[in-house]
Amino acid sequence: MTLLKGIVEQKQEIKENLEKVSSILEKYAAKTKTFSTEIEELAEQEVKDIYFKFQHIQTMISVLEEDIETFLTRENQTYSIKLPKDFDTEEFLESDFGAYLIHIVEQWDKALSISDTRTSNYCSEYWSGAKDALEHFTDIEYSFSRTDESCGIVDEQNNWLFKVR
Repeated sequence: MTLLKGIVEQKQEIKENLEKVSSILEKYAAKTKTFSTEIEELAEQEVKDIYFKFQHIQTMISVLEEDIETFLTRENQTYSIKLPKDFDTEEFLESDFGAYLIHIVEQWDKALSISDTRTSNYCSEYWSGAKDALEHFTDIEYSFSRTDESCGIVDEQNNWLFKVR
């Protein structure tokens, strides 16, 4: 009888241990499934991020290709900016710096019209540096101006340095 009682107790103990192991395996499977789902979501987000970065790089390459084309087709390139007393707007706009600034403002206008924030940010950053350079050489503060009717660079008295439309 004692032997039978011992076997029944061992059977009960084995059954309890199997239930514990089963419970642990179920939790492990649930965590594994959650972990797998998280990995899939992270991978999907990484793919989206890579695609977004790729799109930005393509846009930047396009802008740079247009910039290179602009410079390669220009004649009589100049690399100088006159000081304020000699500042000639037409001469400035024909310089590489002026021509590139016009190009950037055109690209910025396009980017804003199609909500291309990456290109818009690039153009804004370029304008920030160009604005500082213009102010340094001319002692005039210029601003980017864009309305439904026009887009370009204006001074403090709302005189246009140039308009792209």
